[in-house]
Amino acid sequence: MVTQPGPGRRTVLRGGLTATAAGAFALAANGPAAAAPARDSRRLLAVPEPRIYSTSEWGARPPNGQIVVLDRVPTYIVVHHTAEPGNSEDYSLAHAMAICRSIQNYHMDGQGWSDSGQQFTNSRGGFVLEGRHQSLDVVRGGTQHVQGANVGGRNSEVIGIENEGLYTQVDVPAALWDSLV
Repeated sequence: MVTQPGPGRRTVLRGGLTATAAGAFALAANGPAAAAPARDSRRLLAVPEPRIYSTSEWGARPPNGQIVVLDRVPTYIVVHHTAEPGNSEDYSLAHAMAICRSIQNYHMDGQGWSDSGQQFTNSRGGFVLEGRHQSLDVVRGGTQHVQGANVGGRNSEVIGIENEGLYTQVDVPAALWDSLV
């Protein structure tokens, strides 16, 4: 196996990775695949859909305002972390669901937002959960996206993926990294 040069996991997350989908693909692809015609990109990017727990599965509150569905795909994916609840050693699904409820409560009650700000949350245990209502169904359609509230001035352009924990001093758990990728 040939090792590809590039930044480590900690460097990527510490830097607050923001990449366009095309840019992320271009960075990951080296060799003949990078030169493939655009019409083949769907075939090259085809991967099985990950298990993502819906807002109803983790017990989300209903939004207290309108969920805005934009009639275009996002331009960027913003990957960031949650400073709280910190780097828990509880990697269970129950903990991941509790984090989503806590984040939603903070965003709605503390920030005054209509729902969770980010479209998806990824736990240290590698569980991916829908954050903002309708994000999962809309992203599955492939032609629209739900406007979030997690990137000031750019919410109509991005999908936000929030990752549990703070990674300035410790490395990202393998389960979280694998589910993010």
